[in-house]
Amino acid sequence: MKLLHVITALGAGGVERLLLALARARAAEGRSPFEVAYLKGAGELREEFESCGVRVHALQAPVLCALPGAARRLARLVREREIELVHSHLLQGDVVARRALRGALPHLRSQHNVEQALQRASVRWTYRRVLAGTTPLVVPTEVVREFLVERCGEPRDHVHVVPYGIAPVRAEDEVRWRRERAARRESWGLREGERAALVLARLSPQKGQRALLRALRELPPEPGWIWILVGAANRKSELEALARELAGHPWRAQVRLVGRSPEPELCVRSADALCVPSLWEGFGLSALEGLQAGTPVIAHDLPVLREVLDSCARFVAPLDARGWIAALREIAAADPRCAERVRSGRARAAEHFALARLSERWEHLYAVLRCGQHLDS
Repeated sequence: MKLLHVITALGAGGVERLLLALARARAAEGRSPFEVAYLKGAGELREEFESCGVRVHALQAPVLCALPGAARRLARLVREREIELVHSHLLQGDVVARRALRGALPHLRSQHNVEQALQRASVRWTYRRVLAGTTPLVVPTEVVREFLVERCGEPRDHVHVVPYGIAPVRAEDEVRWRRERAARRESWGLREGERAALVLARLSPQKGQRALLRALRELPPEPGWIWILVGAANRKSELEALARELAGHPWRAQVRLVGRSPEPELCVRSADALCVPSLWEGFGLSALEGLQAGTPVIAHDLPVLREVLDSCARFVAPLDARGWIAALREIAAADPRCAERVRSGRARAAEHFALARLSERWEHLYAVLRCGQHLDS
């Protein structure tokens, strides 16, 4: 089957990294690769996809008014490449694929997040008219499903929950990451005795870095803890806003802006805590990676993160600065509860979130769609 994924961008976000993990798994198994088309951005992960044999196409839609042109290019691409099924991701990808295909091919949509745009009534109204109920839809959590059903008009039997998955760690990678851990910590400027509180996420308002720093202003710096912010900004304005937040901040000397890392797994294993201060999420892939790595996870107490992480993370009320400090102190003091969360987290990641399980579920949906059958929720 010739499968094409249509996505907004090829940055280092959770959706893109999930597709890249699937591409690597297919390459390792000797299976034919899928293809990827993206709408905008610099395509940071393009070379990594292509190294797995994935053909990558740029649809060139940097602004909303360019979406009709992108739909025409996508329709031509589907014909020329003899694509048999399209799996689109996120709002813009769904709209472009819907317009390009017009029901001519099997089409599966994925909504990975309760996007900020969907918080606006006007966008939800458009969603109801253009997308709701048109094709089957896959989401990673029950929280996202309920939002789309209750707020966006999706028929419940159209929405299928398929949790994200992560690939098992190869023994040789684990050995290499342990060997390179000290060098990575040194690259962050950590001195002996200092601990790293890692935030691994895009530098966007959703991920909460600025909001957390703003909350921490009310407290004196916590001795021995260094905040490591790993992630790129989608726009220059986001980086400038973070710089303004840090100007004159009492914690400024204990914050490192690292930028995008080519190997997030090594970063997670080099940290003493993985911090997830997101203000909203659709799943929380980096938190799941923390469970797999055995790195203590501290997260904002969001329903979606409770669904994914269960009792395997230390939850903090959103923007509760004192709660964050208390959680860091528990880790520093080797609180037995931290060790138990790490143990149960590793087991949960292995038992419930295998990449092979996600791949099997998606491919089952593809097969049913190609046969023209109804997908039972």
